[in-house]
Amino acid sequence: MKMARKGVPGCYIRWVRGFLSDRKAFLSWQGATSRKRTFSEGLPQGSVLAPLLWLIYMDDLLDSNPQCSFVFAFADDSTFAAQGSTLLECETALQPAADLLYSWCSIWKVSLSTTKSVVSFFTSDPRETNGKVQPTVYFGPEKVPFEGIPRLLGVTLDCQLTFGPHV
Repeated sequence: MKMARKGVPGCYIRWVRGFLSDRKAFLSWQGATSRKRTFSEGLPQGSVLAPLLWLIYMDDLLDSNPQCSFVFAFADDSTFAAQGSTLLECETALQPAADLLYSWCSIWKVSLSTTKSVVSFFTSDPRETNGKVQPTVYFGPEKVPFEGIPRLLGVTLDCQLTFGPHV
């Protein structure tokens, strides 16, 4: 459905449907083998097509992101960001994006890895560094935990963007 709306030709859609349907897997360890399990949802991990298919799947979320925030996506990693003169401005801009993501996940039956989700901020004001000020953003009913030194696609960041922790 989403691929058709993006103008992907029907022959490719049928090929992807065949690629994703009737997938089975089993576990074999130390001579013991489990029974086969059929997977009816999700993408095959490690598949070269999985990142592209995921980006097509979430494209409507990227298109509907509120004007006051930004979204950056790479494969299945997504980052929502806002820019402002104050932390309150950033919180105010990010909360609608978090609400949209929560609603989108509910509608499209996507489970967000909440253990990997954090809220952070970057500032040049030393009065706000080292956890002295922490932004508050909610994902549904749960507060997103604050992380002063987050990792983004393997890069360790700090609130003043010195890259000291990464180095």
